[in-house]
Amino acid sequence: MAEPTTVEEKKNEKVSVVIRRFPHCKVELDASVGPEVIKEAQELALKDIKKEVSVPGFRKGKAPTEMIVKNYSKSIQDRAKEIVADVAFKAALDLAKIPLLNNNAPVQFSSQKLSDSEGIFTFVYESEPKVSEIKAEEFQLKSIDSTSPGEKELNEAVRQLQLFYAQWHLVTDRPIQEGDFVILDLRTMEDPPQQVFSDTRFEVTDASMAKWMKKMVLGKNAGISIEGISEPDPELPEAKKKDFQPKRVLLTIKKVETAEIPPLNEEFAKKVGAKDVEHMKKYLADMLEKKTREKIDHDKREQVNEFLLSFPMEIPLSLIQKEKEHRRKQYAEDPRYQAKLQAMTDLQRDMEKLELEEALQEQSESAVKLFYASRQIVRDAKINVTYQEVEAEAVRSLKAFGPVGIQSHMIPDELFALTLSKIILAKAQDYILNKTVA
Repeated sequence: MAEPTTVEEKKNEKVSVVIRRFPHCKVELDASVGPEVIKEAQELALKDIKKEVSVPGFRKGKAPTEMIVKNYSKSIQDRAKEIVADVAFKAALDLAKIPLLNNNAPVQFSSQKLSDSEGIFTFVYESEPKVSEIKAEEFQLKSIDSTSPGEKELNEAVRQLQLFYAQWHLVTDRPIQEGDFVILDLRTMEDPPQQVFSDTRFEVTDASMAKWMKKMVLGKNAGISIEGISEPDPELPEAKKKDFQPKRVLLTIKKVETAEIPPLNEEFAKKVGAKDVEHMKKYLADMLEKKTREKIDHDKREQVNEFLLSFPMEIPLSLIQKEKEHRRKQYAEDPRYQAKLQAMTDLQRDMEKLELEEALQEQSESAVKLFYASRQIVRDAKINVTYQEVEAEAVRSLKAFGPVGIQSHMIPDELFALTLSKIILAKAQDYILNKTVA
């Protein structure tokens, strides 16, 4: 164990304790109790053993004390040790006022000394994270682009819908030209190489792909790989150009296609479920507006998260590990991620796993910190979170991915805990944002 960050001594008439705090909420208590506690524990142990054992000629629990002491002295002493240790731990915990992480948190225990006159024990456990005071009024919302989608965005949405219903024709008899669609793989040629994307469709236009990539594919044919260097587009802001890092890349052209796009008419509108073109555009415009509002709300909440994470907080390693295991399991059960791994070389796969572990560590630490910080906000502001609303939200989550007849008793404990965290964070975010608006 590392060096303690703080050491403190406390005592009362029952126990004397040395309190050592370590990084990541690790606590070590050296607790000493005197003869009064030990004598009390021995008497309790004798009563327990007397109730449990059967002595021939006597009803259970009615055998003479002297006989029990003589025949079951080892059992009495073993039980007394347990009772002394339990009393010492409870007394030390009450005196130290550093609660366990939760009711199921493991406690490492060792007996340093135990006699009729003194008992010395060491207890090691993880405590709850100590959250700094968070002043919601100190949050400052940065400017967010709230521009509503216009005609350009609506026309692009219409075109994407048309492309979804397009008929695709394979091109094999000519080089790639402006307006074609290409299916590409791209990987860096660094050591080790990294897959940037696979089987991704691009339209060969300035609006749909980077200019350096477009320049590489124009005039080429499907089935070839081209080496090149990524470059920033000329119209990028200077700040972004400075941040851009050119890389040697290998671009593979897997397929070239043209799209036969259906005409924008009443027949097409009905095909996609609208009454006419006007109603279809109205639906798309509403959808774009909704997505814009959702993005604005998401960006605001991300700023609140950054604010909450800015407060220093140590968190137990066990919580980080548990969160990592949960997230790692999600990746293991994601068929798209597993397919991505299968398409990689052994070296690429090893690098991907290393990068994933780093990402999981960072994400898990942030998730645990956000939970405790947001819980502190909710507690301080006395914001109510009811069992019923958590239950209802968890049922809604289950119904989104399963049968309609989901009942509350079917909610897994893990889902309930995740839903509780989600609701607490959302309420803390709302509270901070409402204070900012006010």
